[in-house]
Amino acid sequence: MASSVAWYNDEQTILLTRFEDSIRYADLIAVNDHEARLLESVQHPVGIIVDYEGVTRVPQPVLSNLPQLVVNAPGINHPNARIVVVVRARPSIKLVYDTILTVYTDLANRIAFARDPEEALAIIRARGVDG
Repeated sequence: MASSVAWYNDEQTILLTRFEDSIRYADLIAVNDHEARLLESVQHPVGIIVDYEGVTRVPQPVLSNLPQLVVNAPGINHPNARIVVVVRARPSIKLVYDTILTVYTDLANRIAFARDPEEALAIIRARGVDG
């Protein structure tokens, strides 16, 4: 799997997580761990862009382990994380997030969707995160 997690800007106020091909469940866990370490390294609000360009399907274990993924997702639960903006998500990926928002209604203000990274940046800035 080609994935990466890195600071988008020098101020370390925006994280960019990219998935560029098929996703395995173990890879999602590794990405979550990396995001958590980066969020822990700063003491200010952070916006997170999750870019799914090139991802065509959701691995089966994601659906059966959705509660565990949500509980352990640093973008949703870390005190420094303000919002997760999902970009370039195909319908199958968006369906997973829609399911999360249906089941966990209190997360509606923590997850947003954008067409591209530029729109994601505007959403993050509107939430009060400098970038």
